[in-house]
Amino acid sequence: MKSAIPLLLCTSLLAGCAGNQYGFPVQQFGTSGPNVGELIDFQRDFAARSATARAEECRWLSQRQKETPQASWLLRLMMGRALSDNCGDTSRLLSAYEDLARQNTLDAPVAGMAAYQAEILKRLGSGSSGRRAAASERRATKGEAEPKASKDETKLLREKLEAIRSLEKKMDEDSAAPAER
Repeated sequence: MKSAIPLLLCTSLLAGCAGNQYGFPVQQFGTSGPNVGELIDFQRDFAARSATARAEECRWLSQRQKETPQASWLLRLMMGRALSDNCGDTSRLLSAYEDLARQNTLDAPVAGMAAYQAEILKRLGSGSSGRRAAASERRATKGEAEPKASKDETKLLREKLEAIRSLEKKMDEDSAAPAER
């Protein structure tokens, strides 16, 4: 029995140091994660900020995630990535999210919100880069300047905002329903 204790300690230390190939240690996502209200507040506040303030917030969140990886930082980075390229590499964020999702430590509403955000990032990563490259190429041949945001991107962002609002409303209704029973 006494010889098993050091072996267990060594094993647990090694498990705590393990990480995935993208640098987010898997075991360090705590079991107590963010709540939906905090994440919605973050989305609202982040969307209202200037591009410079968003970039600063993304740098701060990235630093926190590197120092002490937590589901809360990761989910905020994922949400911020939809509005700012400064919130990290989409593929790294999605990989870290997949590791977190496999742990199944988030409560259902937060897990649903995180899954939704992951789908947004997947879609942004696959669809928008091709459209932007083609549009940029067309403008370059015509000698036009790059617009700040195309009408398609604006429409897409509005649709995403509406989807988030409807998700928030549904979550509010779901959380109110058990209280009424």
